[in-house]
Amino acid sequence: ARYSDDRSTMLWKTEVPGVDRLGATTGRPKKIAFDAEKLAVVFKVKKFNTPGKVALFSMRDGRRLWETSLPSAMPISAVQVSKKLVLVTTWGRLTAFDPKTGKQLYSYGSSRR
Repeated sequence: ARYSDDRSTMLWKTEVPGVDRLGATTGRPKKIAFDAEKLAVVFKVKKFNTPGKVALFSMRDGRRLWETSLPSAMPISAVQVSKKLVLVTTWGRLTAFDPKTGKQLYSYGSSRR
């Protein structure tokens, strides 16, 4: 959810998993990042040894811009957003996504668990 600056009004709220909501872990997302335009949320799925997902939302209205799977099932360390990239780090891997399309631009590191 996003609230007004004085926290008096909820501006929007949304469900984080867009697909297979029952397959996602429950609770508050632990890895988020945002700038003035975008909010990135990384979340895990319940199925063992399955890659987590990253979803990108518009800060203005909460609209889901895209959602995609990470390249490995390694534990998620952090997420960062910028105008040119959405970066997700897992143990031993850095993956960059295009903020406009969600397309994976590159992934560097190990996928072994």
